[in-house]
Amino acid sequence: MEFTLRASCLNPSPSRDSTLAWRRSDPCAEVPSGHSLSARLIRIPLGARPRAIEYVMDTDTSNISVSAHYTGYIWCRHGLAPKEFETARGRNTYRFLSPASALIRAIIGADMETFLVERHKLLDHLLTAAIEKAGVTQVVEIACGMSPRGVSFSQRYADRGLVYVEADLPGMAASKTQLLTQNGWISERHQVQICNILTPSGPESLGHLLNTLDPTKKTALITEGLVNYFDLDTLQTFWTNITRETARFPECRYLTEIYPDFRDHPIHRYTRIAQGVIGLVTKNEWPLHYESDAAIEAGFKQAAFQDVIVHNPDDYRELLSLPKLPYSSFVRVVEAR
Repeated sequence: MEFTLRASCLNPSPSRDSTLAWRRSDPCAEVPSGHSLSARLIRIPLGARPRAIEYVMDTDTSNISVSAHYTGYIWCRHGLAPKEFETARGRNTYRFLSPASALIRAIIGADMETFLVERHKLLDHLLTAAIEKAGVTQVVEIACGMSPRGVSFSQRYADRGLVYVEADLPGMAASKTQLLTQNGWISERHQVQICNILTPSGPESLGHLLNTLDPTKKTALITEGLVNYFDLDTLQTFWTNITRETARFPECRYLTEIYPDFRDHPIHRYTRIAQGVIGLVTKNEWPLHYESDAAIEAGFKQAAFQDVIVHNPDDYRELLSLPKLPYSSFVRVVEAR
């Protein structure tokens, strides 16, 4: 559970104003399983004496932001993001995971980084096609984390007037807003909003977010690095909500990736290592879903999607310069409408 620490002061000295950013766990707090407690952003004029400290509960209860910083570092390593997306938290997480990644790579010839890059490049490719060939002019990226997609696509398609809205839980949305603002990337066409996929109504809901868009424009909704943190019941609720709320647009396509439960896949037995590592870092379970491409398609159609295409990165290796593997990819990218 995330808290904002606010401090008010006596005898402030505006001319000596300073901002301190402090993030650390509170060892005295009782934290529910699967949650974290942190203090963030203290603004105290130098020389002032703190008079009162107030903890304000925030609705951002996810630990998944750790993986957001980690993947942001991966995108930078592979030239998929500006260097500004590299954070100390992401760099340190990468170093922490390096031994586990090396073990996985030695056993199966690939690691988590391999499949992260596969999915990211393929999602970019499909979104590019949606804009250039299908006429999409609005994009919403939910659980955006440290994705560079909003920056790159807003700049690439500025002449088309592309509107790009990034959305995440409050803590991550605040961090992303700060990053974009500091680098001059935020604009009327590129914004960051708060959205919680588990909230059915209200200011943080998907419906409220989509109400801010033009209902006459073709739209794309994208999630990356989100699906496998939830069980299928939760996902079915979320996906059904997507089909219901996006019905307002003349066309809306949903792009996402999924790590399936391909039990006959050569590396399936080793996925427990990856699941354990992800669970250790994020303090969340990471279940695999569906045992075949056909099952994935059926699962999305159960949520009222009419047209579903399950993309295998193997079909795009040459086109997208993806590394060659001695077996089929273990990730799928789904395009649903």
